[in-house]
Amino acid sequence: MTENLTGALTGMALAAAANWARYDDDTQRRLRNQRLDVQALSNQLADMNSRGEVLRARLPVAMDAVVGLALANTSLPAPQLIPTNTALARPDFVNRAQAAITQMTWPPQPGVYDERGMVKEVGEMTQTFLALTYEEVRCFLEALPQSQQPTAECKRAIFFAANSLTRALCQMDTLTYEQFLAAWHRLFTGESLLGLHADPAKAPKVVGALGTNVASVAPMAGPQTDRASRWRITANGANPISAGTPIATIQWGSEWRYQNGPLQPAVAVGSALNNIYAAPEGVTSNQVGIYNAVQINAGATVDFAMQASSGVGD
Repeated sequence: MTENLTGALTGMALAAAANWARYDDDTQRRLRNQRLDVQALSNQLADMNSRGEVLRARLPVAMDAVVGLALANTSLPAPQLIPTNTALARPDFVNRAQAAITQMTWPPQPGVYDERGMVKEVGEMTQTFLALTYEEVRCFLEALPQSQQPTAECKRAIFFAANSLTRALCQMDTLTYEQFLAAWHRLFTGESLLGLHADPAKAPKVVGALGTNVASVAPMAGPQTDRASRWRITANGANPISAGTPIATIQWGSEWRYQNGPLQPAVAVGSALNNIYAAPEGVTSNQVGIYNAVQINAGATVDFAMQASSGVGD
């Protein structure tokens, strides 16, 4: 009986050992397969992260471009339980750009990002790609294509026109914004400098201290421009204004310029007794000095008109 029990137990033990060996082999095979799968996945991830398009996408200049486009996004980056107002305020691009364009470089100044790709400081291309989201920029770009395939001569003409424009502008880099605005207006309307020296919104004005015993020098009713203006001088109620007094300095609404430099306009002054004048040495591209030829009695007023012109197609 003891031998039979011992044999049976031995057989059971051998069978259990065999089953355990098969289970262990299967477990080890599964682990090896999982390690191989993990290694394969790791290799695939490493290969994907080392591909050219992925590496280029992580360059700061490329990330700057994406950030610029993303600034115009109105949707929230994460789902929200209750929708909130996502309306964006349009940035004042002109003022921002004027302060930055003179500092532009090539290659563009890149942005700064942390190890997780979060923005620490934007780069130059961020502003460029933000500009592409503005509707007027998109309108201009989308207006350039033609309905028909351009010929070789057409493409050459487009290139010459654009390149010669930038070259000409670089030779006129001292012109003011108002002068460029006037030039564009004159190109499309044929009117000379409407919006500059003929614009009532840019009227001349009195600056600095008035002359001795001058109570006021004020513009008269009606539109005033650099080209034509009307003024009233009022003397102090107690004392007259002596002859030869520098009555006032009048500043032009816009500086007089021609091509790349300032220009002294020709000024004509008219009054009832021709007793008001502008001395040529007192006329500059920015202002004009007004004088009286004869005494103006205490409390009296004298009206005069002033005309100015550059004498050229300004």
